[in-house]
Amino acid sequence: KTLKAELITDINKLRVMRPKTRKELKDKASDLLQKIALTSKECKSLLKNLEKLEKEGG
Repeated sequence: KTLKAELITDINKLRVMRPKTRKELKDKASDLLQKIALTSKECKSLLKNLEKLEKEGG
């Protein structure tokens, strides 16, 4: 199952949910997205540092 298919399934599930539950899920999703963004930033800086070390170390 692709990520897109899973998202579509989730969206369809959201349509039949109560507004309160929907809001909680939305909040959780945005938190996750923020964490993912932070993690990818950290990964990028880690990679940069590793590349620097490789160049310096020869």
